[in-house]
Amino acid sequence: SQGMRYGIFVNHLFNEHWVGSFLAGGLYEWGESFTGFLGLRTGFAAAYIFNEVHSLNIGWFYGLINDKQGGWTHIGIPSFQLIINIRKKYKYQPAKYINF
Repeated sequence: SQGMRYGIFVNHLFNEHWVGSFLAGGLYEWGESFTGFLGLRTGFAAAYIFNEVHSLNIGWFYGLINDKQGGWTHIGIPSFQLIINIRKKYKYQPAKYINF
């Protein structure tokens, strides 16, 4: 089977320390035994930025997983990410992102 994953992220900078995010995406699969959406997810997250290279991200994601027999399983996924960098001189600023 083959699959295609896609997602959309919308970030909003509230002030110099807070970033809010909304995301949604899915996984579409096609093959001999199954063709359709395998999973759908949506969620929100907030990041507190301590400084250029340290941040704390907290999020909640809701998802649907297709059991390939006509039913869906509901899931909730908490997400925590703490970025602590210990080098003094940075060549690049770390990216702020959330994976799902």
